[in-house]
Amino acid sequence: MSKKILTVEDAPNIRKLIAYNLKRAGYEVLEAEDGKAAVRILQQVVPDLIVLDIRMPEMDGFQLLELMRKYPKAAAIPVIMLTAPTPASQRALKK
Repeated sequence: MSKKILTVEDAPNIRKLIAYNLKRAGYEVLEAEDGKAAVRILQQVVPDLIVLDIRMPEMDGFQLLELMRKYPKAAAIPVIMLTAPTPASQRALKK
């Protein structure tokens, strides 16, 4: 039985790329396009790991993580948080 990994990413191309590579490595992958979709999945399944985008609309990664930590089954799930620089943050780094 393969380990389950939930990927939570609002950018479809990034979400699909992550899922593709995890599946190739032998993991079962669940995909959520935002925090609310992740909550729906977490009500039914307890994954072994969550790969969580920080910047998402409506419920960002930090808000989802805070909500998860209130529920015993979800609180113990390891989380890898990721993000990509926005054009504005890239300009700030160049200064």
